[in-house]
Amino acid sequence: MHCGQLIDSGANFCGGCGGQQVCSSCDDPLTKGQRYCAKCGDEVQKSEVSTVESKQGRRSFPMFMWAILGGLVVLFFFQYLFSDDAEVFSFGGFNQSPEVVVEEVFEAVEMGDMQKAGRFMDTSLLWDMDFDSDGVPPYVTIDVLDMESETSGNYSSVYATVEVYPEPYFGNPVSLFIELERVNGKWMIYEIDEY
Repeated sequence: MHCGQLIDSGANFCGGCGGQQVCSSCDDPLTKGQRYCAKCGDEVQKSEVSTVESKQGRRSFPMFMWAILGGLVVLFFFQYLFSDDAEVFSFGGFNQSPEVVVEEVFEAVEMGDMQKAGRFMDTSLLWDMDFDSDGVPPYVTIDVLDMESETSGNYSSVYATVEVYPEPYFGNPVSLFIELERVNGKWMIYEIDEY
């Protein structure tokens, strides 16, 4: 009667949709959509199947789970933002690993962008941001052959072996010792030496 499926005589509910066929109080036949029995006035039971189907079709994620998930994301973000091991992420230049900072400086020098390279230099390091092609030849390339770092708290030492082209007067490869300090969450180079 409810969903069009044939129902056995004597069945109180439809096997297809779970719709109630007869009043549970007086056994009077019911019609589709009837909320109360016309004979005794009792309320017709809602179909358990249709309730289950509507819940399954929706499959909503409980609100408390969203709150827990959101809290974990925020906790994870702040844990790495303010921890000593915050080298994994890069949020707008903050918390990059010392190796990434050194590579970005090398790339900036290759592009002749001393302003960009200077953003990674501590103010204690004399770095001429207006340094132009007088000191860096055009089309310079810096190939990193090897890079290792040692980090302790807010200090890091990077050992880099690079080849520079055109070749510098002192020859290739060039071994650099680069010291960095994390200042306000950002790694800054404060010393560059050959070793």
